[in-house]
Amino acid sequence: MSCSSFSQTGTLKPTPQQIDGDTMFCFDIIQTRYIAKLISSGEYCERQIEAYETAIIRRDSLILNKDRQIDALKRADANNQQVYNNQQTIESSLHKALNICDKKLSLNKRLVRVGIIVSVILGVAAIAK
Repeated sequence: MSCSSFSQTGTLKPTPQQIDGDTMFCFDIIQTRYIAKLISSGEYCERQIEAYETAIIRRDSLILNKDRQIDALKRADANNQQVYNNQQTIESSLHKALNICDKKLSLNKRLVRVGIIVSVILGVAAIAK
């Protein structure tokens, strides 16, 4: 029985043998070890792929949570901006109302002074008569 040799480039050529009327393809010990290394390397790669897939799922979940938080913060910022604008409008209205009240108060003070002056003049005129 002769065994064919192979190179490390991956060209495996099994030896066909007839066993109980069936044709079987057999590998020698060196070829079998090489195939075993390929299989175990493939199993390791599959485990690595599973780990990477799990990490990708975790990363996607974190990105989704981050996007939700960003959206919530954007909504909160928009609400805060609206509150600020409303407060500015109220403050402006209160300043206008305060200015109107100041003008009315000033006018009332003048009227009171004029009333006192007129009363004094009339009182002096009544006494002088």
